[in-house]
Amino acid sequence: MGGISGDLPEEDLARMLRRGEELVPAEDTVTRARLLLDHAWMAWRFEREAEMADPARGGLELARRTDDVSLLSSALDAISAVAWIEIRYRDAVEYARERLDLLEGARGGAQIGIEHSDALHMMVESLVAAGELRPAAEYAKQARELDLSVGAVYSGWARGLLPAFFLGQWESALRMADAVRESWAAADRPPIAALSAALACAGAILGYRGDQDASEDWFRFANGAAPAHGGQSSGVAMLEADVNLHQGRIADALALSDSVSTHKMWWRSAYAATRAEAMVRAHDQRAADVISQAGGRIGDHRYAQGVLLRARGLHEGDETHLRHALSLFEEIGCPYQAARTGWLLGGEARKQAERTFTSLGATLPPD
Repeated sequence: MGGISGDLPEEDLARMLRRGEELVPAEDTVTRARLLLDHAWMAWRFEREAEMADPARGGLELARRTDDVSLLSSALDAISAVAWIEIRYRDAVEYARERLDLLEGARGGAQIGIEHSDALHMMVESLVAAGELRPAAEYAKQARELDLSVGAVYSGWARGLLPAFFLGQWESALRMADAVRESWAAADRPPIAALSAALACAGAILGYRGDQDASEDWFRFANGAAPAHGGQSSGVAMLEADVNLHQGRIADALALSDSVSTHKMWWRSAYAATRAEAMVRAHDQRAADVISQAGGRIGDHRYAQGVLLRARGLHEGDETHLRHALSLFEEIGCPYQAARTGWLLGGEARKQAERTFTSLGATLPPD
C-alpha cells in the first residue's frame, strides 16, 4: 500500500504487473486472482476509481474458486471499496459481513489477524454510512479489543470515535480521542492519516459546545495528520464546516466546503450534502446546482440523505423536507443533527431541539 510499503511510481508497478502476467501459468488461479486485484488497487491508489470495478469483480470471481482465505478476504475488501465508489453502502456492509464470517476462526497467523482487523474497520465505516450506528458501535468494540490485544493502542481507541460521535455519545468520544492522541505520542507518532477525520470529531464536539480554542486545537491536529489531498481531508473539512454552520459563521463554512475535492471516496456523500447546505445557507447562486449534484453522490448514505433533505427544505422553503430529515435523523439515532433540523421547524420541534442541545452540552444555533 502506498505510503506504508513505499510509493513506487505507477509505471514501475505496471511493469511488474505485466511481467507477472507474462509468467503466470493459466492453471495458477491464486496468482491470476492476485494480479487482477493488484490492477484494482492500482486504480484506487492512483485515483482512477472507475477502472477499479472490473478487475475487482474478476479477482473476486477467481478467488471464490480457491480455498485461499487471505486471497478471498482481499477480494472482498476490493469489492467493498467498489461498493463505496458506487455509493452502495448497504452492499458494502454485506461484503464486509461475508469477509468477517470467512475470517472467523480461520488460521493463518499474522496475515489473517491483519485481515480481520481491516475487515472490522471496513464494517464499522460501512455501517456508519448505511445509518446503522448502534451496530457500528458494537463492531467498533470488537475492533478495539482486537487492536488492543496486539498492542495497537492508538488505532484501537480510534475505532469507536465515529459511531460515538454520530450517536451523541460525546463524552465517550472525547475520552477515546484523548486516548488516541496520548497513545499515538507514546508510540513515537506513527502516520495516522487514516484516522484524521475520526480525530476531527473531537474538534466538532468542542466546536458545537462553543469551546473555540480546544476545537481549533483538535482540527489543527486532524489536519496535520491528513495529507492535503488524502482520502480523509474532506471529512475533516466537512466537520469543521458543519461547526461553522452551527455557530452561524456561514462564510467560513462556505470557504471550507470549497477547499477540498468532492471526489474522495470515504467522505464523498456526507461532504457533498454538507457543502450543499453551506451553499443554501450562504444564498450562493450555485446552490440549486450543488444540491442536484449532491443528489447523485449520496446513494444510500443515510446521514447524507438527511443533511441534503434539510438543505433542500431550506432552499425551497418546504417544511415537508425538513420534517422528513428530522424523522430520518431520529430513526438512525443521530440526536445532534435531529436537533439542528428540529430547531429550524420551530414550535414543539424547536423546544425538543433545545432540550437535546442542552443534554449534549451544545450551544444554541443563532436564529
